[in-house]
Amino acid sequence: MNRLEGLLENTDAVLLDFDGVLVESEYYHYRSYSRVFARLGHEVDQDEYYVEFTCNGSSAADEARRHGLEGVDAAQVSRDKWLLFMEYARSGVIGVKEGAVELV
Repeated sequence: MNRLEGLLENTDAVLLDFDGVLVESEYYHYRSYSRVFARLGHEVDQDEYYVEFTCNGSSAADEARRHGLEGVDAAQVSRDKWLLFMEYARSGVIGVKEGAVELV
């Protein structure tokens, strides 16, 4: 019995965080937000993105507030971001982490 089998032997369920555990998709979330905000004349700083969005749970509305972007429709930014992210997902560029398929 390997270590994973031992951990799962008496387990009824496992809850996994998707990004960073099963796939490496966070960069593509960043790219999607970056592309949408670029259309509005705003550059999303990659380092700030990782702190604000991934660590602090910020949103498009928070990004707009933080940078004084007046008149930005944050809900539309989020919808447009999601459409771009889904293009990345469908294209196959988002990689599955080693061992994820076997784990699931």
